[in-house]
Amino acid sequence: MKMKNLDKKKFQLRLAYVSDYWNSSWIDDPEREKNLTQRIIDVKDNFSWCFLAFQDLILMKLIINWFHKHDINETKNYAYNYAKLQYVMAQSPYDYLGQEYAYEKRAFEGLWFLLSNHKPLIEWYSNLAHIFSQSADNPKSEQFFTKQFFIALRGDWKVLQERCEKVLADPPTSGRGKNYLIDHTFYLSLSQGDIDGMINAISQLLETKTFNRRQRMDLESGYTKDLIDTPATLYTKLAWYHGYQIQIESDYIPKEWLEMTPLENYQDEFEFMKKYSI
Repeated sequence: MKMKNLDKKKFQLRLAYVSDYWNSSWIDDPEREKNLTQRIIDVKDNFSWCFLAFQDLILMKLIINWFHKHDINETKNYAYNYAKLQYVMAQSPYDYLGQEYAYEKRAFEGLWFLLSNHKPLIEWYSNLAHIFSQSADNPKSEQFFTKQFFIALRGDWKVLQERCEKVLADPPTSGRGKNYLIDHTFYLSLSQGDIDGMINAISQLLETKTFNRRQRMDLESGYTKDLIDTPATLYTKLAWYHGYQIQIESDYIPKEWLEMTPLENYQDEFEFMKKYSI
């Protein structure tokens, strides 16, 4: 199996893009932060967009910090802030969750919860499986794949195994669902504690042809593309979270992100977050 090598040219171009965007005069403007914060506090109609704008800012900081400074503690704290913004948005008076979690990228956002190593936030996120509609139990539905992650994060192995066996016994033959069969194979291996199976599934995701095909699925954000492989990193981190310290040799999976030691202290990036404890 030939695994994808890091494209150093694309890596440098992407990192330069993120850095240039960060250095633009408006992105970290104190006045902009003040306006966004006030709209959140006042629960304006577009408060959810303001939360997302702050998450966008945090993710930029995380990527720039990691690839320029390699400070794992700062990286964990940025991941914590990204995750806690999601948590705050779900609390009163915002109560914003709904079907936001019904599409696939919501599963991949779990990477930032796991990277934070903040157990209460991770456990909160794992319990969001209840928000899915009944259609998420149909292997042909788009929600089925997303719900798999939340069940796996919760560690409900019997349910996860049954769901994996169901979708793999009658797999989708077209559409995006067909491209997630490797992911379901990983989840099945995780549910069974099959370390070799987990490693093999993640390695398949990083196989050159598979990697290139999935790049066209737009699974990465503009800040992570060409720098990491989010699904492969997520699944490796998920395995570590459940006690399986698997090793995958790939530059697309930052090894330093895998260990599960929490920070002694987590710092909230924005003042309005501080009144929400978890």
